[in-house]
This record gives sequence, structure tokens and C-alpha cells, in this order.
Amino acid sequence: MFRSCWARACWAICLSLLASCGKDKAESHKIARNTGTAAVVVVGSTEASESSLAKEQEPNNIGDEIRQEIAVSSSEKKSNGYQGTLDGYLDVDVFGLRAAEEGMLFVKLEGAADADLRLELQGPEGKTLAYSDRGPAKTSEGIGGFWVDVGDYRVVVSEFTKRKAKKNKAGRQGESAVYTLTAQIKEVAEDYEVEPNKSLEGAMEIPTDAERFGYLGWKNDADLWRLPVIAQEGEDGALAIELSGLPSVRTKLAILDAQGKELLEVRSSKGNETAIRNFVPNEGAEFYLVRIHAKRSNPETPYALRIRSEVRPPGREAEPNNDLQTATPLPESGGSLVLGSGELSQGDLDFFEVPSATENRILEVRLEGRSGMDFTLAVIAESGAVLATSADAPVGIVEVVKQVNIPPGVKARIRIAAKSVNLPTEYSFSVSLVAGQANTPHPSQVAPMPVSTPTPLPTPETSLE
Repeated sequence: MFRSCWARACWAICLSLLASCGKDKAESHKIARNTGTAAVVVVGSTEASESSLAKEQEPNNIGDEIRQEIAVSSSEKKSNGYQGTLDGYLDVDVFGLRAAEEGMLFVKLEGAADADLRLELQGPEGKTLAYSDRGPAKTSEGIGGFWVDVGDYRVVVSEFTKRKAKKNKAGRQGESAVYTLTAQIKEVAEDYEVEPNKSLEGAMEIPTDAERFGYLGWKNDADLWRLPVIAQEGEDGALAIELSGLPSVRTKLAILDAQGKELLEVRSSKGNETAIRNFVPNEGAEFYLVRIHAKRSNPETPYALRIRSEVRPPGREAEPNNDLQTATPLPESGGSLVLGSGELSQGDLDFFEVPSATENRILEVRLEGRSGMDFTLAVIAESGAVLATSADAPVGIVEVVKQVNIPPGVKARIRIAAKSVNLPTEYSFSVSLVAGQANTPHPSQVAPMPVSTPTPLPTPETSLE
């Protein structure tokens, strides 16, 4: 019995020693400190598992020697990176990044649920190239689609702390939970943007009846696309410019002329598509620019930009028609009734021009739109004077302006807006013009409305996160 117990004890000791050796072997893969050689982690096209990530080496603050480096190449099949922690709200971790080839860089930072992380990509001298601060703790940060040339860069991990907390030295204390940092380079896929494309020189072409893709890959990223103008058959040709595919992001979509002047901008609600439809290019224009922008990024999901040709029926708006000078002329009618229609996106205003006449007329406008939308309607003189506005009717009720006196020779304008638009929304209206005299003030007796800031009238929502 004694021998049996002694044998079991010896066997337990052997197992313990073997386990210890295994542990030592695993730890031996950690990168030794003060070796004088930068650690290289190869990053490729597949996701890294947490168990394969090396641990950060301190000190690795700004100004310290860069100890650890991520080497990125699209030819590698395995991705990798680092795990790390932030020792209090003032700690900063700096990693080197070596691009072995040019391409689209994607950096991902997640974890550390108790810290509001911030990610920054820098040039070799420390100049900020792009950064991500998408939300509070538990929000993944990333930089997606940033074009890098062969060479060295830096990736910086830090913690966002409110100014008041910094001033009072009241930020988070102690070691944070573990974060993971990975990076990779992807080859540019067909029909995708190539950064930088924030200026005319870098704008890629998107032809009519085509679809292109891109990323709003870091904070305040903006993409320009060049839209060549092709001859439209007849006077009823138009273009539809549609943007979709960005969850949790409020985007801005704009049309610019060849000199970069903004002609029209619309916005989306969070995660929804937005569009500029019924766009009619000016005669003689060679191209326009389409600009896509958002304050908050989405480095993982690409957007889709589509250009479609369409036919504009009589009375349909012709974009841009967002001020008095660009109002869409309504068609002449043999009778007293004129019909019109259009579409509103968030931030959009639509103006229509009522044909003038030699006699005095009484105007009435009735506006209908999609159920649940709260529209506003106004009639305005050429001078900018407000002739009449619709009553503040409940949501879904037809907006009406009536008994508006239009003097001879005056081209009145109809202004249509919506207080809140989540998706591009269709509307239609009718205009009745009857000869006669209405008991309404003459335009000279009404205060003019500034064209650039029409404050006397309700305007669409202008906030954007």
C-alpha cells in the first residue's frame, strides 16, 4: 500500500512538472523586453483569434521607442495583432505599422468594455492621418479603406475623457480590461473607391446607370465621385442619385458643380438610405461631383452609390430647386388647374414657379403627401415676401393655402418642406388660378423673407450626429 501511495504521489509530481513546462513553453513565445528589435506581427485577410495575439510591451507611450510593429500585407492569409490594456485615462499605447505594399488599410480596435477607446493612424513623424471615436465604452473603433503606400506608420490607442474630468483629474483609474488591435491590407476591389478622394483630383468616375462602392472609414471622411453628363433625350430626362448601405450612420449626400460649388445637399436619418432624384443637369455642363460625407464613420460596411436615368413627367420638380432662383417652372395649363409633384429628403426644400398672367388672379394650393408626414406650405413673391402660409395642420392632414392675391405680371413661388423626413418622401399638389381679386395684403405690405435663411417659415431638421 505504501508503494502504491508513493507511486501515485510521484505520478502527481510528474504531471505537475509537465504542466509547468507547458506553461513555460507558452510564455516563452512572448516577446522579450529590451531586445532592441521591433516585434513584427504579420496581418493578412482573416480575423485573428485572441489566443494568437501577442501582448503589448510597456513602456510604449508617445515619445517612447516603438517596441512593437504590425507588418501588413494583402498576400498574407493570417491576420494578427496585439492585446493590451490602458493603465488609467492618461495612458497611451503606440504601435508601429509597416505596410509591405500599397493598398486599403483596415484597422480594428475592440474590447476594454470599461474604457472609451480612441484609435488614431499617424504618419512616421506623428502627424494624424485618420482617427476613430465612434462612441462610448463597448463601441468598437476602426479605420477602414485608408490608402497606404509602402512605408512606416503608427497606430495609437488612447482613452477619451471629458474635458472636465481631465481638468479635475477625475478620469478612470487603474488598468482597463483587455483590448484587441488588428490590422490588414486589402486589395482594391472592382468598382470601389480609391482614397484619397476628398478633392476633384482624386474623384473617381461613376457613369449613369452604374453602381459604385466605398467606405466612410474614419471620422469626418468624405468621398467625391465624378459624374459625367450625357445628353438626355428630350426635356424630360433626369437622374436619380441614391445612397444606401450604412447602418447606424447619418449621411450627407450632395451635388456640386465642376468648380466644387454645392448645389444641393440632403441628409439621411440614422441607418436609412437617402437620395437626390429628378436631378436635371444644366445644358453644356460636362460633369458634376457627388459628395458623400458623415461625421460618424462605419469602417466595416461599405456604402452603395447608384446613378439611374429616369423620365420626369410634366409638373415634376427639377433638382436643384431649393431656392427662389432655381424654382421649377410649372407647366402652362389651358384651364385653371395645374398639377405638380416631387420628393423631399431630410434637409431638402422644393420651390415651384407659378406662371405669370396679364390679369389679377386668386391662387389656391392643396398639398398631399405620404401618410404620417408633417409638411409645410407657403406662397412667396419674387422679392422674397411671404404672401401666405398653410395653417399648422395635424400630421397627415392636407395642407391648404387659399385666397392668395397674385397681381398681374408676378411669378409667385410655392415653397414645400417637411418638418421631419426619415426616408425620401413623395408628395403631389394642385394649383388653382382663377381671375379675380382676393382680400389679402399686397406683397409690399409683408416683410420680405431672406432667401438664404428663410426663418419666418418652418424648416426641416438640420441636426446631424
